[in-house]
Amino acid sequence: MAQPANLILKEGAMKPVSRFVLAILAILILSACGSTPTRYLTFTVRAQNSEIWMLDTSNDKLLNLSNKSSDDIWQTWSPDGRYLAFTSDRSGNLDIWILDTKKEVVFNYTNNPEDEGWPTWSPDGKYLAYASNREGTYDIWRMNSDGTNRINLTPGDGDDGLPAWSPDSQRIVFSSNRNGNYDLYIVSVNGGELEQITSDEADDIMPAWSPDGKKIAFVSKRDGNSEIYLYDIASKGVTNLTKNPYNDETPAWYPDGSRILFVSERFDNQWDVYSMKPDGSEVRRLTHDELQEFHPMWRP
Repeated sequence: MAQPANLILKEGAMKPVSRFVLAILAILILSACGSTPTRYLTFTVRAQNSEIWMLDTSNDKLLNLSNKSSDDIWQTWSPDGRYLAFTSDRSGNLDIWILDTKKEVVFNYTNNPEDEGWPTWSPDGKYLAYASNREGTYDIWRMNSDGTNRINLTPGDGDDGLPAWSPDSQRIVFSSNRNGNYDLYIVSVNGGELEQITSDEADDIMPAWSPDGKKIAFVSKRDGNSEIYLYDIASKGVTNLTKNPYNDETPAWYPDGSRILFVSERFDNQWDVYSMKPDGSEVRRLTHDELQEFHPMWRP
């Protein structure tokens, strides 16, 4: 993937943290060594500021991938696992930055005076979808993985955000308030007419498409607090998976679709990483510490 000429910034090598922190988060290793072929678990840690961390489950090392005083959030991996795109305010406003893990450099990929962020890489590696307000409202944009050919896929009223790709890289599901509250919509990779798939008085946000393309996990406050729901594309039915009085957010599928990662504050109002089966059963708490963890996902 070619690097844009606008900015290339050397950030230094990724560094492991102390054994104390590793011990706190070691429970992650147990969940990752099951039947799912996963090795690297990535998530955002919020303390004084938000940073992106990755646990290597083969050697128990925890790496800080962003390590800046800015807020770095909402990461997404390229399908080959080399590039990490994320949202950061390190340039003064929100932009999409990319970490090249091979060369150990970070560069500003959008470098726009308007806010742009919440990227997601298409499974075929050709595109990045993201949200931008460069035309007055937040819309879903698509660009080639080399940063060229930027296209607004959802021009119109309201704010659109939090895009997620279908496994065949042909469609994007996202959240929009263009009809009043936030519902889920689907748009083609080439733009065009939108398909609205949820309609509820509560906001529906943070969609995540299942690897088999049949379901979409999302977050909604339909029952009064944030919980994980599942939309079945064939039946158009919606199922509450978590059914918990505490908030549950940011669902992300295991690569083989066997489980769903999410974060919850169900224990002592502390945001930790959990996993569950796609039917909501066998909930496992994966982190047990005082850090605030968000947006977990597996690295390819």
